[in-house]
Amino acid sequence: MVLSIDTSSILTIIAHELWHTMEYFCFIRGLLPEEESWAELNPPDFAYAAEYEGYTEDDGRYSYPTETDPDEIWFVTKYGKVNANEDRARIFEKLLADESVAQKILQSPHIRAKLDRMCEAVRAAFDDTGWESVPWERTGETPPEA
Repeated sequence: MVLSIDTSSILTIIAHELWHTMEYFCFIRGLLPEEESWAELNPPDFAYAAEYEGYTEDDGRYSYPTETDPDEIWFVTKYGKVNANEDRARIFEKLLADESVAQKILQSPHIRAKLDRMCEAVRAAFDDTGWESVPWERTGETPPEA
């Protein structure tokens, strides 16, 4: 993994890129959710931008912090609407690196459903012996001590 690091956001960058690395191992083992089953976790009228340039034009609908009702939050940030990989990386990043956002997004049943799928894939892809409690498997309470 290669990182170009801005020290003001080092935790965010590391968490985001760590997810991409974990996701790669899930992918090569055939354990990521199928595209269709992941799409079912998004709003019915939604399609990913598929282009990195286009996401900045997004109106913020379905995204935290634009939406304040947890039932309307389907994405952590606009950038998560580029593709499923970035959607998952943003969820993981915010859970590990931004506690104030984590507490809010974990109230969303849609984010919880996505996170549940991600956790299932990670548990299946890696030897989870001794993983009684990991920071990304939580329901909104304060994260466990490392």
